[in-house]
Amino acid sequence: MRRWAPLAAARVAAAPLAAAAVAAAAVLLAGCSSEEPGRALPATSAPGSSSPVAQNALGSFNPCEALTKQDLDRYRVQGPGRTDDPPSGAAAWCRWTGRASDSASMVFGLTVRPQQGLADLTRTVGQLSDGTVNGRPARRLAGETGGSCTVALAVSAGSRVDVSAVGTTEVAEACTVASDLANIIEPKLPPYSG
Repeated sequence: MRRWAPLAAARVAAAPLAAAAVAAAAVLLAGCSSEEPGRALPATSAPGSSSPVAQNALGSFNPCEALTKQDLDRYRVQGPGRTDDPPSGAAAWCRWTGRASDSASMVFGLTVRPQQGLADLTRTVGQLSDGTVNGRPARRLAGETGGSCTVALAVSAGSRVDVSAVGTTEVAEACTVASDLANIIEPKLPPYSG
């Protein structure tokens, strides 16, 4: 299995806005209002540049069904995937609570963004880098604090699926989890049409 492959070795300097990183982590760690296991929540989003083909292909991708029981057992998941409190711009999402390899508590999730491409994932704090996952264009945002990391997988120039991990662990561990899950999810996505 191939790992995250950076395209450039350039490091983006982190801005001193730790509060924004904490706010981003809070999105994944947000409290729940209802529980609907195994079903992705639809949400409205503003029109974007995604093609109708990419939107239709992502419309059939259910993030709560993308990981197998074996995948989830690897991270000692506690309970079913949750679809409450979707992030802004998400058409569907699912999140789980589990453990990182160092046994730290971790929340990880999959977010379907049919109208937001890799270029829309920007840095407020942390390190942003472009790369590939199994040859698919990707972008990684490693948080500055709070043990957060997102690997965004391109489906088209205007659509993507985000794999995020947030926990009480170090950023490097969060990026390891996000990268491992991105490698599992990538073959299940529609072929990249860029």
